[in-house]
Amino acid sequence: MKKILLILVALLIAFSFALVSCEEESVPCVVGAGYDTDNNLILEYSDGSTLNLGKINQKGEQGAQGEQGIQGEKGEQGIQGEKGDKGVGISKAELVNGELIITYTDGTTDNLGKIVSQDEEGTDGLEYYPLPDGTYAVSVGTTMYLEEIVIPSTHKGKGVSKILDDAFRDCTALKSVIISNGVASIGDGAFDGCTSLTSVTIPDSVTSIGGIAFCDCTSLTSITIPDSVTSIGDRAFDGCTALKSVTISDSVTSIGYRVFDGCTSLESVTIPYGVTSISEQAFDGCTSLKSVTIPDSVISIGDKAFRECALLTSVTIPDSVTSIGAQAFWGCDQLTIINCEVASMPSGWDSEWKGGCSATVNWGYTGE
Repeated sequence: MKKILLILVALLIAFSFALVSCEEESVPCVVGAGYDTDNNLILEYSDGSTLNLGKINQKGEQGAQGEQGIQGEKGEQGIQGEKGDKGVGISKAELVNGELIITYTDGTTDNLGKIVSQDEEGTDGLEYYPLPDGTYAVSVGTTMYLEEIVIPSTHKGKGVSKILDDAFRDCTALKSVIISNGVASIGDGAFDGCTSLTSVTIPDSVTSIGGIAFCDCTSLTSITIPDSVTSIGDRAFDGCTALKSVTISDSVTSIGYRVFDGCTSLESVTIPYGVTSISEQAFDGCTSLKSVTIPDSVISIGDKAFRECALLTSVTIPDSVTSIGAQAFWGCDQLTIINCEVASMPSGWDSEWKGGCSATVNWGYTGE
């Protein structure tokens, strides 16, 4: 019975996916489905690859009837065991609005969500370049004037791992970008000068964001950097004047050179634990910045790191910080309270501060 049901599932899913994913011969399609020993539903593609959809609510076959009890000595015959409850099998599997629906023989269903073919569809017109590791990099192609772009995770059955350097530079009509899970890196200048860009979806697969990747994206209001990201290139968000909120990944260890320079709408920043250095001019010219949280993992604050943050009123610097660069808080005229035990202070500071400072210090004096 179970084998018959599995064959039924395989045929139904294969037929459904054939309609969806086999329109082009170059695109692998689903040719079968079944369960592994751990009861995970496995799809098999025409190129031999597989996709594990995980466990679903598959129920067992009807239990066997218990054996008759043995008659005791001069006693009555034992009572026969009851027959087990009938199990519930799968009656059909079908795609409904792109979602895989499993229907059981008792009328109950499981919705496995949207299932895509092995070749996820990206925006038509994108260009793909093979990389030495067998994956693809993607670039603008003929999508220069589109408002929305979806970058797929696969192309011709192979992964898309990178957005090329300068890939979408100066695509001034672009408003929305969805980067599919699987893409690992966003190249230098990838979206530099995309002045209409308001929405970017960065998946957990991305580990690096290149230098000036989103520089001068003047309509971008918020950005979430996932925990998978370990490095953010210099000036990545330089000049994003509409950017109000930033969530920085816990995996980032350094806030690079001028990463948020000139983000004049940025109001608050939480620097995650794990960051050891805030580089030169990291938040230079963030004139709306009111609060900054610096964790005790930070060792150094670079030159001009918070220069001209005119609304900044309070900063707590942990004991872990050993050096603060020149003009780090120059122009922060409202900054009056700071906690610090800093071993190295910039030149030009009052001599009594060079060896460290106490709980309350007026930083209105900025030195050279």
